[in-house]
Amino acid sequence: MKYASLQRGFTLIELMISLVLSMLAALGVISLFSSQNQAFRSTGAISDLQETGRIGLDILSQDIRMAGYQGCTRHQADPNDPDAASQVSLVTATGNTEYPFRDVAIRGYDTSAPGWADSADSDIQNIVNYVKSGTDVIAIQFADTQGSPPTGDIASNAGTVTLVDGDVSTNILKGEQFIITDCTKANIVTRTNDPVAGGGPLTFDGTLTGSFTTDASILKFNSNIYFIGNTFNPARTLPDGTPITALFSSNGTVDAAGTLVATELLAGVENMQLMYGTGTPGNMQFNSAENILPADFDQIVSVKIGLLAASTELVRATDDTTSYTLAGITIPATGDAAHGNDRRMRRRFNTAVSIRNRRSRL
Repeated sequence: MKYASLQRGFTLIELMISLVLSMLAALGVISLFSSQNQAFRSTGAISDLQETGRIGLDILSQDIRMAGYQGCTRHQADPNDPDAASQVSLVTATGNTEYPFRDVAIRGYDTSAPGWADSADSDIQNIVNYVKSGTDVIAIQFADTQGSPPTGDIASNAGTVTLVDGDVSTNILKGEQFIITDCTKANIVTRTNDPVAGGGPLTFDGTLTGSFTTDASILKFNSNIYFIGNTFNPARTLPDGTPITALFSSNGTVDAAGTLVATELLAGVENMQLMYGTGTPGNMQFNSAENILPADFDQIVSVKIGLLAASTELVRATDDTTSYTLAGITIPATGDAAHGNDRRMRRRFNTAVSIRNRRSRL
């Protein structure tokens, strides 16, 4: 009892000091956690942006380099050998028509220009309502480099062809186009049957412009339109309701419900700007699509690509007021052509690509 009488509790002042010290320690821990969490989110966002930009440039660069590829056929006649001129024809069930492949191998559109799609082809008309205003659109056509010879000669009215390489055959789906080409002519046809394991025959409608031998090559024909639009299927937004944009690829067709058939390639691409170059390497001039006549796109030999990638989360502490230069075009933080001007993190990516199949006009 004597020892018990000597025990004492904490005074009110001691309790208050303990509470204050505990609160300060807790605040320090919370602040440290918040700082580390912010650093983690920022690091993750930077990594995602780098990957998005790199992959985006790779996809566009590969296709642009290949624009106009059609096997060994020439785009234009050799003045020393007029018979060596290629004839690219689009073959359908109703007949065949000469196809201006060089003219349409690459097409560019500037959506900031008034009436930018008024005179565009039907494939571009189908994407108009999906494209983000102020961004650029590019359409590219080319044949795959991986082809296969036929197992036998192809008569003009055959309507079917079997390939030596079954992998090439299975890679061409029903409704997709492929090109039958030799060094004097090329025919673009549409597959009408489903691929089967191991290859099997490819059927198509229409009569070819001539027969082809086993020296010919069959290549998948690609028609890709690249554009920036809001994500869909499903649509995704930021916490404030702002749509998240993405880089899309489409061949410009719509399904039975009238919805564009498109593939979302990379979420978080906010803007794409393109400049088109004509001339020689030592005397190259670049212009936007708005300043190039549609008939002059067959002169394009180089393309500058600029992509602006934005994080899909609000990771910055303050709004982004930086201006970004894409392919020589400035994207400001305010105004009609502005970027989001929000707390997303952004990075710009630029490159220039030469079109391999236009090193020579012959």
